[in-house]
Amino acid sequence: MNVRLIEPTEFIQAKEEYSHFNAYALNGIIQPIDRVLIYNDDEMSGNILNERMRFDFSSLLPELSCNGIRHTDAFYLPYSYCRGIVNNSYSSDCFVYSIIPTCMAFDCIRAEKMFDISFRLPQLPSRTYEIRLSVHLQSNDFQWTNAVMQPYLDDKPCSLPIDTRLSYYNPKVGWKADSATVDNGVENDRQMRNREWMKGPDSFKIFSSGEYIPSRTCSSDLRKIVTKAYLGEGEHWLRFKNLNENCESFVFDYLELVPLHIVNNPIKPEDRH
Repeated sequence: MNVRLIEPTEFIQAKEEYSHFNAYALNGIIQPIDRVLIYNDDEMSGNILNERMRFDFSSLLPELSCNGIRHTDAFYLPYSYCRGIVNNSYSSDCFVYSIIPTCMAFDCIRAEKMFDISFRLPQLPSRTYEIRLSVHLQSNDFQWTNAVMQPYLDDKPCSLPIDTRLSYYNPKVGWKADSATVDNGVENDRQMRNREWMKGPDSFKIFSSGEYIPSRTCSSDLRKIVTKAYLGEGEHWLRFKNLNENCESFVFDYLELVPLHIVNNPIKPEDRH
């Protein structure tokens, strides 16, 4: 593979930012190398870059992991603490990192009151994506979730407001349990997509009504199709502005970015995972 091992002393002298490098970790040794160990163009272009991508909102903010905040306790985020998040409201309303078992990774970014928040999207190959947001509708598990949010992509409105006060049986949503259908939910999935809603994935469980159940079977844990848009080179920001003065808070759990050719593939439909 023509990869060269670099001596730690040589590595430290290569750049000023490497001057504090320590090769010895608690459970091993870090070995510097001079290039990527292996990179398969066919695998990257054919598979990895052609898959649905799901990001926990907390993982988009490296400051939380680097400072030992994730999966510890609630933490109020000051205005400029994270580079990947912007508070556009300039008010006393705040954003809180929270531990909530009803979320995908049991943590989230909770925005309160009349929030106006922007998240920087991760760098992706230039193409058209379907952008989806995890949404917890009002229910016994989410009584405090009642935001009505206007989404923006790069500060331009990109869809109608998202109303989280709706219930799952509202005709605007139309959720039905797979077990209550004759085709295991196939037609209900199509109907919900026409309304720009989707059931949650079946690949992880959340805490609901006193037990852990797959997200897909939870009627209040859904995905909202925000928009379909071309994301070219450079930074892109997704903004959500609350319009409901009676709002208590909204939980930003996870985000999905899906290449459009996966969504529209009749031969290999997108899976439920």
